[in-house]
Amino acid sequence: MPLETVLEALLHFDGKSHGPLSRGEVLQAELVRDVTRGDGIDIAVRPAGAHIVDWHHFNFATIAAAIISYCRSKRIPLPYSGVK
Repeated sequence: MPLETVLEALLHFDGKSHGPLSRGEVLQAELVRDVTRGDGIDIAVRPAGAHIVDWHHFNFATIAAAIISYCRSKRIPLPYSGVK
């Protein structure tokens, strides 16, 4: 799945809970490999009306939940027997 689609899924998932991505402008997203925080995606967000940039880390468990939620909302079929 392309990074843009994963980012769209994270924005959709985060927006449902009014998280930090939904309250600002996404500036940058990058895949990271990090032993201390775990592998995942770091996203730079500028909160509305602010001049600072906040970085938010999303681990693979959160990314998987976001992708599953996104696929369900877009009616993209998921295999019943596959590992989610």
